[in-house]
Amino acid sequence: MWALLAAAVIAAAAMMIQQLTGPSLGPWGAEQATVSMPDVLDAQPIASTL
Repeated sequence: MWALLAAAVIAAAAMMIQQLTGPSLGPWGAEQATVSMPDVLDAQPIASTL
């Protein structure tokens, strides 16, 4: 009984912490998300003339 109650408390706490934190951006963090390629203003798809 106590084990189920402890598991429920841990799960609820984990869900609350997950709601407060943002999503993971991987091993490089948020700094890499804003870095762009030099001299590139906007990426456009290559038009196919087939």
